[in-house]
Amino acid sequence: MEFTKQQRKDAEDLCLTYLDTGSFMDYLAIVTMGLMVGFAETCPDEVLSQLCSGELTIKSGILWNVENSWDNQEEFFEPFVQLKEQVKGDIEVYESSVDWILIERLWNGCLSKLGIEVA
Repeated sequence: MEFTKQQRKDAEDLCLTYLDTGSFMDYLAIVTMGLMVGFAETCPDEVLSQLCSGELTIKSGILWNVENSWDNQEEFFEPFVQLKEQVKGDIEVYESSVDWILIERLWNGCLSKLGIEVA
């Protein structure tokens, strides 16, 4: 499945509207989801298709991207570096701190923006 730039932008824009919702942990999950749906460099169409079909869960995708971002020394990734310090490098501590119901609701909205029917 291929996604248009407009579909990706619309899904990313939806994520941006949720940035003030929830905790710092939720904020980073939403930022990560926005990067995943918005940028093919972060999440290629093939992987995004697997997320949309349910072959991969959005939770596993977010956790993978967070863990792979928290050693990045670029300024943009500073919040992820801070997160790693807060959870002492334990992704499971982060996982248990996120409101996954909120994230799932937002993900369902992203699916609609990506042209996927949500049951």
